[in-house]
Amino acid sequence: MNHKVKLYIDDLESNIVLADKQSDDEIKSLLAKIVCIRISGLLEVALKSRISDYSERKTPKEIKRFLTQKFKDITNLKATKLCDILGAFSNDWKNLLEKELSENSQLKSSLDSLITLRNDIAHGQNSNVSVSNVKQYFYDARRVVDLFDTIIK
Repeated sequence: MNHKVKLYIDDLESNIVLADKQSDDEIKSLLAKIVCIRISGLLEVALKSRISDYSERKTPKEIKRFLTQKFKDITNLKATKLCDILGAFSNDWKNLLEKELSENSQLKSSLDSLITLRNDIAHGQNSNVSVSNVKQYFYDARRVVDLFDTIIK
């Protein structure tokens, strides 16, 4: 796992502990929303980092530059979009991720719910977020990050 991603994960773990410690429900909910947005950011950072690390080892500098630019603004990484991105590199990568998601519907559902919730929060829609839901999203996002490391070699 990339050092930058590890630091991001450690920071998120601290944020979740902080949110969970709050006695004021409004503050707890607000912190849970912030953490939710950051968890979706974890997926983006981890995917970009993994692709960057891969291209650093496997491709000429021009291709690395292209990939860095291409994925600079990537967001909203629902399960289908993640599969499509991996498929743009390799059908094997896409098939491996699709297999994992089909064997674990909870993981796919969690990814899609996380991104939908992130968009609702970011666009000011009323959304209820519990710390327990955020913990599950974080756990599942970490599993996806681990899959990136397994698949993108």
